[in-house]
Amino acid sequence: METDFHALDHNLRFFSSRISDHTGIIAVIKASAYGSGSHELGKFLEFKKVNYLAVAFVDEGISLRKSGINLPIMILNPEVHLTDDFIEWDLEPEIYSISFLKAVIESLPESNEIPLKIHLKLDTGMRRLGISEHETGALIHILKNQSSIKVATVFTHLTSSEDENHDDWTHEQISRFESMYDQISHILGYKPARHVLNTAGILRFPQYHFELVRLGLGLYGIDITGKFAGSLEKVHTLKAKVIQIKEVEQGQSVGYNRKGVMEEIGEIAIVNIGYADGLLRGSGNGKYKVLINHRFFPIIGNVCMDLTIIELGQGSKVKIGDDVIIFGKQQPIEELARINHTIPYEILSRISPRVKRLYFKG
Repeated sequence: METDFHALDHNLRFFSSRISDHTGIIAVIKASAYGSGSHELGKFLEFKKVNYLAVAFVDEGISLRKSGINLPIMILNPEVHLTDDFIEWDLEPEIYSISFLKAVIESLPESNEIPLKIHLKLDTGMRRLGISEHETGALIHILKNQSSIKVATVFTHLTSSEDENHDDWTHEQISRFESMYDQISHILGYKPARHVLNTAGILRFPQYHFELVRLGLGLYGIDITGKFAGSLEKVHTLKAKVIQIKEVEQGQSVGYNRKGVMEEIGEIAIVNIGYADGLLRGSGNGKYKVLINHRFFPIIGNVCMDLTIIELGQGSKVKIGDDVIIFGKQQPIEELARINHTIPYEILSRISPRVKRLYFKG
């Protein structure tokens, strides 16, 4: 898996150009920066002076700190028993329920002179993590005159920011958010930063940029709205190698359960990548094509755990050792996602740790 820092920088500059000077960026690098490697991406983003990094779990945040990253780090899915780690490693937890907020406050040591920075998540319709509208009264009662914590940001998660069919619902979610935020900030006596938009939302709803936006998939050159892809550069290239070539007679079967059948005599290439590496099994049996020497060739038969078989036909001139592009700048990951009825997030996050990561610029 190659990660192109030049493309990453291009995408970061593109999104920075779409927001105002008073709006900052939270770079979401959970799940090992969508398979890229959180340490490497974190250091690059710190150099580029983004405002925050966001990860899912405390262990991810600690790992970033151990690698020398000093940026503020938001923990999106924290657990209450890890309060000591928040303090020791200067990590800022998302608070997603009244009970969690109480537990965090109760667990803070009395000797802690600096308030713990927290991020309040409001549930405005996602029905996942977050404090619901009817709990606003209980929330502000706890926050009133509370000195052991400091609310750094208040935010929500939109369900459908990329889908224009649900724009009315998106506006309704943000209206609920603003109402709850006004009540919270009034009690606090100060105005925490607000953020509601993900990558698609940044591009589609500039009126809601507020003080911060959360940039995730767009950082890697992926636009699920389909409207801005031409302005972005693909950051990832997933490659494998041809390790054997065979000639197979017409009518012979190929692979497990004899799913592949040669329609005419020709060559096949065995490639050293499989579903254990992140090439989803649904890509097999002619559904997906890979790129070798600027030509597309279909997968024949089932994708195996560690290997995949490619049908070359006749006269391909493919050789042992040639690169096989699974996805990249000329073979967009969106196509692999479409074939497998999924989204690029899932594909990137499932690239196995055994796949070597390489980083370059240009």
